Amino acid sequence: MDKKGSLAIQELMFEISSVAFAVLISLPVLYFVVSYTKDTSFQAKIYAKDIAFTLETMQFSKSNIKVNYNLPNNFVFNLDEKYVYIDDSDISDIKIKKPYKKNKNSLFNFERKNNNLILEKNEKLS
Repeated sequence: MDKKGSLAIQELMFEISSVAFAVLISLPVLYFVVSYTKDTSFQAKIYAKDIAFTLETMQFSKSNIKVNYNLPNNFVFNLDEKYVYIDDSDISDIKIKKPYKKNKNSLFNFERKNNNLILEKNEKLS
């Protein structure tokens, strides 16, 4: 009876140590993921990619489109014929440049109002 009791205690200690090890590993990983997603460079990359994708999608419409996009004030937005630029005005190191494909007939305009970025697509008349 004594050996069965010690075997049960060993199994219990093994399970407790396994749970403790999993907690010790998962907490730093969780901390890293949360801090990485709050990082402004990560946010700027996501905004640039999303806006470039939105611009490419807007081109498939035959009509004029206006999109209201929520973009925080600390991000400076710019647009040219091939790239979407997003800079963080608080941190000068962050400058994101994301390419997008633009049709010849599409004209894009943008306007910035507080936290809103208004993207507008007009068709050139051929």
